[in-house]
Amino acid sequence: MRFKAVTAVALLLSAFCLLAYQNFTLWGNNAALRGTLASEISRRAAVEGLYEKLLEDYYDLLKNYTSLSSEAGRLKILYDGLLGNYSALRDQHAKLVEEYTALNETHSILQRDHMSLITRYIELETAYAALNRSYGELLQELAALESIVRDYEELRAKYDLLLSGNQALQEELLALRGQYEALYRALYEPLWSNMTVTPSLNELREWLAEDDTDKITYKEWDFVCGDYATMLSMHAKLKGWDMGVVAVLGHDADRKIFAHAFNAIRCREGLVYVEPQNDQVFYGPIIEGIWYMHPNYGMIFVEKLIVVMPYQSPL
Repeated sequence: MRFKAVTAVALLLSAFCLLAYQNFTLWGNNAALRGTLASEISRRAAVEGLYEKLLEDYYDLLKNYTSLSSEAGRLKILYDGLLGNYSALRDQHAKLVEEYTALNETHSILQRDHMSLITRYIELETAYAALNRSYGELLQELAALESIVRDYEELRAKYDLLLSGNQALQEELLALRGQYEALYRALYEPLWSNMTVTPSLNELREWLAEDDTDKITYKEWDFVCGDYATMLSMHAKLKGWDMGVVAVLGHDADRKIFAHAFNAIRCREGLVYVEPQNDQVFYGPIIEGIWYMHPNYGMIFVEKLIVVMPYQSPL
């Protein structure tokens, strides 16, 4: 009985040990499986990430393929066009080769002409040097001529100035000659009746306003009333007017002696008198034995009337 119990215990212990061993083995296998599972999970995650990356690359490659396919179609069209252009260019090249050959022959001819032109250029250069020397000599002669021309122009300007001055002098001489002839006639020739000009009263007054006889200063024994009257008479004669000089001897209202010379002239309106010291024109009659009004002197009694220089007779 005890043996059976021991055996049972032993069996139990053996079973327990076996179970413990199996449990330990299972635990180790479980741990290993856990590690393998974790590794597989990690690997799967990596594979899935790689898959997604490959998928993205696939789509990118698909997009690039589509773009490249389109570009290939465009390049195909361009290639076909270039192929046509190549044929045209090849034909043009052949034509250009022919033209080049012709141009090369022309170049040879031009090269010969160039050598000939160089020879001609040397000859012309030598001739130009000679002409340049001649040009320098001509420049010197030109400078001398320009100096002569400047001198001539200065002399011409002086001549023109002198000519202008001479012309002005000639004109002035003619004017002076006219004045001299008029003065000569006034001084040395009588004023004949057929030469006399009879002025109007307005013409007389306008002329007296222009004449400067009244501007002369009165000075005893040097320039007195008779001198005024004589000078005014001579000035009038230059215009062809017959202006006389008269003198009145008498007295004024205060019995003061009056002896005075003045002018008389016959105008178209009649006989008038002129006081030459102030250009006043007045009327008469001035007759011996009566009174008359003299400008600046008042009433004057005429004792004697003297015609010093006769004037134009009545119209």
